[in-house]
Amino acid sequence: LCTLGRLDELKEGQLDRLIESLAKFSEKQAVLQEAQDLFAEWSKDYGPAQVFRRVWEKVGLARILEKFCSESRVEFNVVEAVFAMV
Repeated sequence: LCTLGRLDELKEGQLDRLIESLAKFSEKQAVLQEAQDLFAEWSKDYGPAQVFRRVWEKVGLARILEKFCSESRVEFNVVEAVFAMV
């Protein structure tokens, strides 16, 4: 066991300096520190769309909408338009 010092000094920033000093001995912290410098100019997030697509297919909404739209003369994909709105 060890003491970290007085609480009032720890609250004034000494704890942050101690953590920074100890972090240099941690491989995980070194990787996290290096990773902070990496960034992407842009990215796309496909996760939610894939989850919603799976639910959409499992519930069978596409088949229901196709059945109702089969007799119409709509010139665009109603099922995909509704999915995008949902």
